[in-house]
Amino acid sequence: DIKNQNLYDDSGIMTEHESKFSSSDIAITKELTPDLNIILAEVYERLGIPSDKIQGYVYASPEIQAECYSVNKNKAILRFSSSIIDLLSYKELSFVVGHELGHFLLGHSCTKNSDRNLDLETVMMIRSGEISADRFGLLSCHSIDTAVRAMIKTSSGLSNKYLRFDLNAFLKQLN
Repeated sequence: DIKNQNLYDDSGIMTEHESKFSSSDIAITKELTPDLNIILAEVYERLGIPSDKIQGYVYASPEIQAECYSVNKNKAILRFSSSIIDLLSYKELSFVVGHELGHFLLGHSCTKNSDRNLDLETVMMIRSGEISADRFGLLSCHSIDTAVRAMIKTSSGLSNKYLRFDLNAFLKQLN
């Protein structure tokens, strides 16, 4: 992947997001969410990102979601649904955190997308960006098995109780 150069800087939007999320979500901090804070800190270190550039939040939702907000290369906000936190192990969550930070590091979330025309080329570019972000997730969790487990769980919403983690079967489905 090539780092996106079409960055724009609107710090006002980030301030609005931070204000909104601070009043509706729980900030990931060592005081409120110590285990999650450790996971994020470990991923920041592995990817060489200063911790003061990122703020994480958890919000209540039954949906399996993780998001990255950024308008410049200096700051990002990560948001995780409570359901994704409950579903994944610490290592699997490291994959998801790394994936979202991959979007930030590559500038995927730093472009203005006023017209999301989903022609074939756009779909291919989006998928390519997801694959590149997955590479950052893999660097963050240090395990192909963990990465695949996280992908299967987030795709299905199912826990270990109902899944058999078969890499070949998963790749066959993707093909």
